[in-house]
Amino acid sequence: MPNPRPLHIKINRVFFLVALVLFPTIALLSGLVEYNRIRAEYSAAMHTRITVAQALIREELFRTDSLVASIGSELDPGHPGTILSRLINSRFFELQGDTFFVLDPQGIVAAISKPYSDYMGLDFSSMIPAQAGRERLVRYYQSLLTKRSVIAIQYPLENGNILVVERPLDKFIPIMASFEEGKRYAGELFFVLSTAGQTIYHPDRTLMETRYNLGFDLKERTAPDNDGFFSFVYHGHRFIAQRQQFTEPPGWVMYYSVPASEMTGTLFKLLGSQLLFPVFLFLLLFFAFYFVFTRFFTRPVRHLVGALEKSDLGKGLSLSENDLGNITEFTTIAQAIKIRDAELISTAERFQAVLNSLDAVVHVVDFNTHEVLFMNSYGQKLYGDCTGRLCYKALQEGREKPCSFCTNHLLIDKHGVPVGVYSWETQNTVTGRWYDCRDQAIYWVDGTLARIEIATDITERKKAEEALLAEKERLDVTLRSIGDGVITTDVAGKVVYVNKVAEEMTGWSSDEARGRPS
Repeated sequence: MPNPRPLHIKINRVFFLVALVLFPTIALLSGLVEYNRIRAEYSAAMHTRITVAQALIREELFRTDSLVASIGSELDPGHPGTILSRLINSRFFELQGDTFFVLDPQGIVAAISKPYSDYMGLDFSSMIPAQAGRERLVRYYQSLLTKRSVIAIQYPLENGNILVVERPLDKFIPIMASFEEGKRYAGELFFVLSTAGQTIYHPDRTLMETRYNLGFDLKERTAPDNDGFFSFVYHGHRFIAQRQQFTEPPGWVMYYSVPASEMTGTLFKLLGSQLLFPVFLFLLLFFAFYFVFTRFFTRPVRHLVGALEKSDLGKGLSLSENDLGNITEFTTIAQAIKIRDAELISTAERFQAVLNSLDAVVHVVDFNTHEVLFMNSYGQKLYGDCTGRLCYKALQEGREKPCSFCTNHLLIDKHGVPVGVYSWETQNTVTGRWYDCRDQAIYWVDGTLARIEIATDITERKKAEEALLAEKERLDVTLRSIGDGVITTDVAGKVVYVNKVAEEMTGWSSDEARGRPS
């Protein structure tokens, strides 16, 4: 038989294997760094596309700046009509399909494109913001002239006049639509909404034509994280998106989103290729560690636990050193358990022998379930082997619930701690005999709280007491019925009884005279 090896040697080997497992942990941390890098790349790419889109829109929006500046510097600001003629002669706006007009300081139309000459002299002051001054302003609204969505650029002129150039939204749609042709990610979605949620641009043109409030369709929106990502559910699919609000035109919010499944799929694919070898190494080391740990520690412990579960006071613990992995500490534990079991068996046998030798009924009952845990041989002769039965059914006649005279509550304090012995007398309903009972709360061998009762048969004593009482009553009747005075004393000469005649002769009642010297 091989010599058992100390447990600490096995533990050192296990820790050595655990140290090897740290390598996959480091690989996983590296994977986390790679994951954050990939998310940052997505964020940068999406942010770049939004920025490019904004730049192209700004370039298209303000390409009239230089023309307006050159015209404005050469014209008499007091004669807006000359401005109009100069703009018309340039044919620049006509070729671009733009509309323009000039407002005087009171907001009255002083000059306007030819197709809308009927608007000359009308008050358009509601179109001029209160903060209008020397700065160029950009606004997005429904044109009073064309009844279409336009981006209006307000150029301040001299003497408080304002040149308003209205550019149709259709001029900017091709710029935004160009992003659909160069999609970088499968299923990506690019759209522009107003701050109120109305559709300014969307691949579905009907949403733009109806100015549909797409904001209502973006469900379960989350707050942006550190990388600017947030998510929403659109038509039953979750998207990961970034957004940016325009400064010009104001009130526009550009969204660039990709399906969450596409983004996570790409992330997992890249992470999988990066972590394939570390994961393989981790699994290899893990199974090696698992095999060693199972072979030299888990299996012996399992055998020990299994043997403990199967052992009882009658059989003891059955284990070989091979079952314990030839480990010294486990062998010592098993031997200590066997010694303990032997002592418990011996103690239990002595205890049972003592209880069986008593000429009294001794039974132990579970405090909570009222199940009989033990009955000595004297009690078994009277009630049979009632172990496992409910005490109020096994030891009493015709009861279906705990006895009203049960002493459980008298044997413990308010904290449930045993307090001592409680003595009482009772007549059993099964045998009809009287018993002097001594009840006490104890902890049984399995640790449960139980009640042990030692009931001594006092039936004969009860009969003698009843006979003596009856004889006393008959003697009392006799003594009271005779005509002579009778005084009885004990051996010490103390009065025990005075009959009626003696009471009248002495003037002492029986109660007054009892215990006095004769």
